[in-house]
Amino acid sequence: MDEVELEDHAEDGFLEDTSYQACFIFRSGDTGSKGRPTKKRKLNGTTSTVPHAFPKLSQQNDSETLAQRRYDLSSRFWKAQQSNFTYHDVDEDSLVQLSSYLTDAAKTTHRDRLRTALLLTGLDGANYDAVLRRVSAASSRPSSNVLVSLQTRQCPNLQTALKNLIKGVIVEHSKVDVYNDFLAKHKRLLPLNFGLELLEQFCLDHSVSQITVSLSDAETFDSNVTNELIHALCSWKGRIPFTLMLGITSTRELFEHRISKSCLKCMEARTFNFAPRKDMISDILHEAQGYDQQSSPVLLDSSIMSVVSDINQMQGKSAQSLKSTLRYLYMSHLFANPVALLSEPETTAFDYESQKNLAQAVRNTESFKIFCENLLAEKDKASNSKVRHLLDNDKVLLQEVKDRVQEGQRAYETSRRVIHGFAELCCIAFREEAQRQKSKLDLEAQLFQAMDDLTDTEAYDEVVRRVQSLTPSVLLQVLGDLRPETVSILDLGEAIDELQTQLRLEQGLDGTAKDDEDPSLADTVGDRISTSTPSTPKRRGKNIKAGMPSAKPAENTANAAKTHLLTALKHKLRTSSLDVSSLLLHEAYVLSGRTTRFKPSFEPHPRAATERALLRPSDYLGWYQGRDNTDTDGSAAEDDDEPRTQHATTMPPASILFTLLQEAPAIINVRDLFDAFRSRFEPAQEMNGTAPDEDEEAELKAHMTQFYRALAELKMVGLVKPSTGTQVKRATKGKNAKSGTQDIDFVAKTSWAGL
Repeated sequence: MDEVELEDHAEDGFLEDTSYQACFIFRSGDTGSKGRPTKKRKLNGTTSTVPHAFPKLSQQNDSETLAQRRYDLSSRFWKAQQSNFTYHDVDEDSLVQLSSYLTDAAKTTHRDRLRTALLLTGLDGANYDAVLRRVSAASSRPSSNVLVSLQTRQCPNLQTALKNLIKGVIVEHSKVDVYNDFLAKHKRLLPLNFGLELLEQFCLDHSVSQITVSLSDAETFDSNVTNELIHALCSWKGRIPFTLMLGITSTRELFEHRISKSCLKCMEARTFNFAPRKDMISDILHEAQGYDQQSSPVLLDSSIMSVVSDINQMQGKSAQSLKSTLRYLYMSHLFANPVALLSEPETTAFDYESQKNLAQAVRNTESFKIFCENLLAEKDKASNSKVRHLLDNDKVLLQEVKDRVQEGQRAYETSRRVIHGFAELCCIAFREEAQRQKSKLDLEAQLFQAMDDLTDTEAYDEVVRRVQSLTPSVLLQVLGDLRPETVSILDLGEAIDELQTQLRLEQGLDGTAKDDEDPSLADTVGDRISTSTPSTPKRRGKNIKAGMPSAKPAENTANAAKTHLLTALKHKLRTSSLDVSSLLLHEAYVLSGRTTRFKPSFEPHPRAATERALLRPSDYLGWYQGRDNTDTDGSAAEDDDEPRTQHATTMPPASILFTLLQEAPAIINVRDLFDAFRSRFEPAQEMNGTAPDEDEEAELKAHMTQFYRALAELKMVGLVKPSTGTQVKRATKGKNAKSGTQDIDFVAKTSWAGL
């Protein structure tokens, strides 16, 4: 149809829209065979193959070489440190018992119950993954045993949980293609992909003798889904060989209160303790400080040790969280610290540009300024000339700084080792006194705070009093429990030899030693002194025979030996005391809290836990609040299949009020909130219209007391706050409220920006 025909048809009225008279055809000449036009392809740039490096410092004037070397140093350092962190400590005896328990489950059936292994894994559950890998490796040897692990995200409801269970078993036994082919083959007879008939047919076809279902961190699963899944597995146990393995981070008693009584009757449970050791946190810090290996290029300051100690005393902290904290500290120190490259013991040569930038960064440090001021304070020609060379010559400056850094690292390492050894001595000396007993981590944190004078500490004063109160034999028992390395670090060898000599002298004065005394008390230094019972010398005074030598010289010798021991300890602590701020360029290798503010990043945010505890208090209280076991007719109630929920009248008042706040707007009238709160406690006869009881006023006062107490608790936690001014006017749609009652009549819900 040409243009003339279009005009004729338009005049006749057939075409009123002239947009049909022309069309546009897009032909991409630029893209060619690439498929899509360049306008829609916004990622046409070539991908850089240069590895990611740290940013340039000194207002982007820093060279790329220094930034890349800082990145390489951080990667090497963290890789070396990570290999030293052994926070997966699995008990081998418990692991053998667990393997035996799961193996026997495939051979025996216990009263139609589902054999269940409850694994106590500690707060973080890190050991559960290690146990699961060990059990999976052992169970995969016979192809008839299959272990499948389900996570919380895989079990939002029962159907999805069963679907993922079936898929996990088939994929773990074979491959994903086998699962797809198996579903397609049985789709006509078994159309539902979550029906356990599919799994039964697969077990018959492939001769599967045992299926171990693992729920990692079972307390995070929905209680209803957990109950339904346990019932489903137990009902199919006769046709499918199921075994259940549950990871628990709290206790067995708390987990039992989360599930129904009928589920408890379905399980043949046994508890296995895989909780980590209590001193694992201290061991990780011990390895991070590098006590048993070469000096670490990055060391922790006293402020950092104190904050780390406080963080790990919080409830819920674990070895994994400590590892994340340390990694954050190390990376933040090396990320934007230009002088951190000098912390390496073997630093390669720098080019001219890098040497110039690094020297300028050294001159800007506070420790270099103090070092130059101390040299100038000497007021001699050599010191003034040295300061001039350090300010003018970059090469001389870097060489001087490198030597000083190595000296400072050695001095700091010596002080750390002495602190670690002295903390070990304190723990052993006060292990029998519960009131003075402190953890090794707390002692080290306190000693690091007083690193400039280790003798001016409470721990040192207590050790002095403890040593003076002990007899030589008991004191040797305490010193004998020290490691040989600790005795060498504290320089206590000569003092221990003198105590051994004094003990022999006392034994000679008392006659022969007791039969049950171990003669190993006179062993050489370094051998551990171990006796079955402490050998205390006999009391002397009343039974001194005529002609026997007096005990006063022996007592004087004992006091002299103790004095020698305390003198040696005091001398070692004083010579090992160190003022970190006096070390030249300590900013390169000492991680200080003044430059790294990491505590806010690792402070816990309790809002999620608080809201969950208020909405579901039964998960945390651990007991069945106010719910009796009798029906209205007085007969015993049957065990229901529902989880142990709480009635409104038996929940804590704060939980009831917080539940009501979830359904309320941002600004709530306190009177309306109280009426809704009181309705949860109204007796049945009042709701039916019958006359109220005589003590209605007393009940009203009791309800009001509970209401305001719960409201005060929510205010204290920070979930609500008094509302006044513009918020009240907005909530009342512009109506004026009494100025004196605004703080009482309305409350507002709050939200924490940190979450």
